[in-house]
Amino acid sequence: MRAPSRIFFVIGAPRCGTTAISNALRDHPGICFAVPKEPHYFSRLPKNWSAERLSADYLQIFFRHAGPEHVTYGEGSPSYIYSDEAIDTIERQFPQARYIVMVRNPMEMLPSYHQRLVYLLDETETDLVKAWRLQEARSRGEQIPKRCRNTHMLRYRDICSLADRIDTLIAKVGRERVKLVLFDDFSRDAIEVYRDTLRFLDLPDDGRNHLPKRNRTRVPRMVLLHLLMVQPRSELMRLLLARLRQYGRKSSLIAALLRTIRRRSATVAARPVVPPELWDECVEAFRPSVQRLSQHFGRDLSTWLERVPARAGMAKADLSMPAALAADD
Repeated sequence: MRAPSRIFFVIGAPRCGTTAISNALRDHPGICFAVPKEPHYFSRLPKNWSAERLSADYLQIFFRHAGPEHVTYGEGSPSYIYSDEAIDTIERQFPQARYIVMVRNPMEMLPSYHQRLVYLLDETETDLVKAWRLQEARSRGEQIPKRCRNTHMLRYRDICSLADRIDTLIAKVGRERVKLVLFDDFSRDAIEVYRDTLRFLDLPDDGRNHLPKRNRTRVPRMVLLHLLMVQPRSELMRLLLARLRQYGRKSSLIAALLRTIRRRSATVAARPVVPPELWDECVEAFRPSVQRLSQHFGRDLSTWLERVPARAGMAKADLSMPAALAADD
């Protein structure tokens, strides 16, 4: 398969609306979006990787459904924003690639991201305060959960300090090929942000006037089924799940089956918040990043760091994990 002349990457950040905007872009008739949405291909390259493998290993696997109607390819791997090597490789292979980065208040992103790691089984410490304070030990390779697929995922301060990564990205590719989106803007007017993103990608408006909300926070419920869905151990099972998800976009029967499995394996959780005893520590940790983000957006984002009264529906979520998931083995 020949490399596309146009391609874009929704490269982050996690828990900032990337799934929602990726799903919206996936449905545009001119876009061939990767299946699955997050290949994480360029952040997992083996040491012996060569450009000759791009077609067979990347294009033919994740974009095998491409057709003549597709004028651009796209994918949504949030891991790329944290990997200089991934961006460098993308730039060598696709020197005109465009990048979409979604940014969220780190005081909201942090608890949501922690809750997501618990759901994905990469984190076993369900108390955010304890997980935050384990960062130094984990940076030394200590107290790493057995099922954690990438120890960098547990560096909560680095993950939520997006200004550093945006500075690096812009230095590498230039400001004109980077679109920055505030999660708050997307939440307030998703259609306008979607249309503005299409303009950034030089694509025509497809006439939509509504985007569904997606990717609500979930916590495990049925242990074995949840393990199967989020961390299948065999390559055969991973391929089977990927194929089912692909067919689920065309078959209402398969889509209904996948929805049933998701409902049985996990349940929607309350929206999490930064605990009061951790608030001031996090504010000081994120202040430099928020100040630089304010400069990038030309907007004062300092209100993100102001303590606000707890709102209805924002109580601390119950992340208690079944023993089988919390176990080291």
